[in-house]
Amino acid sequence: MRNFDIISPVMRVGTIKSRLILMAVAFVAMVIGFNAMILNHLPSMFLAPEEDMDYAWFVPLFTVAVLWMERRRISKSLGEPSIAGAFATIPFLFIGLLGVRGLQVRFELLAFVGLLVTIPWALFGAKCAKRLLFPVACLLFCMPMASFLAIFTVPLRLLVSSVSTGVLSLCGMEIVRHGNMISLPTVIVDGKPFGVGIADPCSGLRSIVALVAVSVGYGYFAQRTWSRRAVLLACSVPIAVFCNIVRIMSICLIARFASPSYATGQGHDFLGFIVFALGIYLTVLLSDLLNKTPHRARSAGAEAAAIKKMGST
Repeated sequence: MRNFDIISPVMRVGTIKSRLILMAVAFVAMVIGFNAMILNHLPSMFLAPEEDMDYAWFVPLFTVAVLWMERRRISKSLGEPSIAGAFATIPFLFIGLLGVRGLQVRFELLAFVGLLVTIPWALFGAKCAKRLLFPVACLLFCMPMASFLAIFTVPLRLLVSSVSTGVLSLCGMEIVRHGNMISLPTVIVDGKPFGVGIADPCSGLRSIVALVAVSVGYGYFAQRTWSRRAVLLACSVPIAVFCNIVRIMSICLIARFASPSYATGQGHDFLGFIVFALGIYLTVLLSDLLNKTPHRARSAGAEAAAIKKMGST
């Protein structure tokens, strides 16, 4: 007896076409139920200066693009209804209720993403849900994380300030650090030594979240194996920290050899774009290196197999 034969009559929805209609109805109901999150809560978070989530506007487009590219594989993965998938929807319905009633946007988004996976799982089986998991889970990058992970800003600020001070000192620059404050005794502004305070926005946490999102998207298209995509994702964090250190060092160098006012004004903002572009470049460079390594390995293996074959003849 097949698994779906023992499912309750409610789950026996017949043909794939009828189940697709049922899933479409469920998704429409989700859009109606989560309309405040979609139209108000998330857009306001994307525009909030403390979150700095400009990249999040492109996340749904990426999800749609991947689903379109995978449409044939998704179509072939449509199977029979799953009672396990039906039960899996229950906790996400509960989380969604808490989020909507309590105006908790993170709960709302988590429930929304979970239902986008578990409803197809319930109607078409685990194989279909597995195909949908990656592109749908990418929607979690729309979740506001900078304020939620604010606890990590203190160690990041200490790391950035200490490394920047150490490198500049080794280069011969006279520089002093007091906690998260970096001072240049030889640069006097209004009768006081020039100082750079590394506040929470300068900790690099926002850059880490943004670069992680970029590496996930780029890794999907540039890498063919999940292991190499995982390597690219893991390396995005130290790349983002490195770029933030470069930014702080550049501000100090501009203040020392050019203009202190420019260093903390237009230069500060402009360097944010420059170092993020550097982070993207390093991500692309690392991806190219990952692509070249297996290619060489395959070439060496093919050459060895050819030599072995010639020796046997």
